[in-house]
Amino acid sequence: MARENTVIQMVGTVSGTAATIDVPDDGLLLSATLGITMGAGADGDGHTASLEFGSTNQLAGNDSRTVLARLRTRVELTTSGLLQAAISDHFDFRDGIKVFGGERIFLHNVALAGTFVDCWALLLFNFATFVARRR
Repeated sequence: MARENTVIQMVGTVSGTAATIDVPDDGLLLSATLGITMGAGADGDGHTASLEFGSTNQLAGNDSRTVLARLRTRVELTTSGLLQAAISDHFDFRDGIKVFGGERIFLHNVALAGTFVDCWALLLFNFATFVARRR
């Protein structure tokens, strides 16, 4: 049977656990693009986001096995001002990470300071069967 690639988007506009998805079928997570947007008005404002299997973020954890991808930005201003900071990065999982239907993936975020706008992820999956989606 033919394998099917599909993209699932996650978007969060709250601090903490921003978004979750339930994986629709068994397959492979091939890649993820992760991004954050924030408004920075002071020195040291920053934001961190992570894509994880765990329901509690492991941003400060050591030897964590739940993290899939992590992204961080911090602003260093020499004078007062306002800066809109947006950053993204792409993560390729060479042979894919096995996922199972019903397994949950979490998008976490922590704002160090500043104004959190959003965080997002685009996940590319390869499933053994067709997963219905709207076009």
